[in-house]
Amino acid sequence: MERKTIILFSVIGALIGYISALINNPPISALLAIIIVVVLYIGIKSIMKIKQDWKWWIGNGIFTYFVVWFVVWTIFYNLRLFG
Repeated sequence: MERKTIILFSVIGALIGYISALINNPPISALLAIIIVVVLYIGIKSIMKIKQDWKWWIGNGIFTYFVVWFVVWTIFYNLRLFG
């Protein structure tokens, strides 16, 4: 179960990171990332019926999501800025 959530959060984080770079407005991009992670958390929790505490979710998805989102957003934002 942990592996599925980490992979899902990572893939969605990369996708949202790319979309955030296309927006080209950092505050809106960060807001989009926060909204998506909340929706993703609620959706995965109800679909997969995972009954874990908040620390489990942070360690097995939310932290990974933000790291992947930030790395992908930074790469594509800089490519667009200097390209």
